[in-house]
Amino acid sequence: MLGNVALLVVIYSRSSPALLPAFTAMIMPLIGRYPPPVLAFGSSLTIATELAVGLGYLRPLTPAVLMTAIVTAAVTVVVTAGTYTLLRSDESYRKESVIDPLTGLLNRRSLRSRTDELLEKAAFRALPVAVLVFDLDHFKAINDDLGHDVGDEVLARVSTAIQEHLRSSDVIFRIGGEEFLAVLIGVTPAMAMDLAEHVRVAVQKSGTKPTVTTSVGVVVEAAGLDHDFDDLFRRADAALLRAKESGRNCVRAAVDLDPDPARVRSVPHLRLSRPA
Repeated sequence: MLGNVALLVVIYSRSSPALLPAFTAMIMPLIGRYPPPVLAFGSSLTIATELAVGLGYLRPLTPAVLMTAIVTAAVTVVVTAGTYTLLRSDESYRKESVIDPLTGLLNRRSLRSRTDELLEKAAFRALPVAVLVFDLDHFKAINDDLGHDVGDEVLARVSTAIQEHLRSSDVIFRIGGEEFLAVLIGVTPAMAMDLAEHVRVAVQKSGTKPTVTTSVGVVVEAAGLDHDFDDLFRRADAALLRAKESGRNCVRAAVDLDPDPARVRSVPHLRLSRPA
């Protein structure tokens, strides 16, 4: 910005009020490229520069120069305020459309686009993929017996437990009333099962009024496959069903872990590991 100021001062003479409107253009590169706080800071600096140049640099300080400085600063304020409002509104809409307001996790609407991105990343880097599905046990009874406010508190603390016991790189979704899903890349079957078990224990210890447990289904797919989310989710959901049938409050892995040869990618020097 200082370079732009110097250039404009060189282009225009010290007595030309035409210098001032040119400063408004300095906020244009900030629009759409930076978050609202950066836009607000840059615009404040632009307005201060306009007033400093108009009142302290241009000579003589005629009524025309004074009026031009004030009008230019006012126009910059209006442009900034309008743009800031639009950016905040757009940012809020985008966040609300993909974020579950109760838990702060990604919601089902964002599931497809985000998982496609993660699976492409895993395929490009030849990394294994794991999908974990969590379902709270007997959650309907909590809502029915204690009320939905208590149920909401349980969901909020469960989401916190999940986030605290998975890795920061893992992506977590709330995909149903009491159902959560996490996508992990770069993990072995043992790591995925261990993380799932840590979450299970953390959920059980997350509060005493009421105590809540979770059943977990896990699927891990080896590196070098053409990962398909629908297939991964189906297998993880089947593992979750096995956990429910095993008495709940436990972790179960998918039984069909052998990769489909039709989905094996040609990756040079890559040995496929078979999950245990």
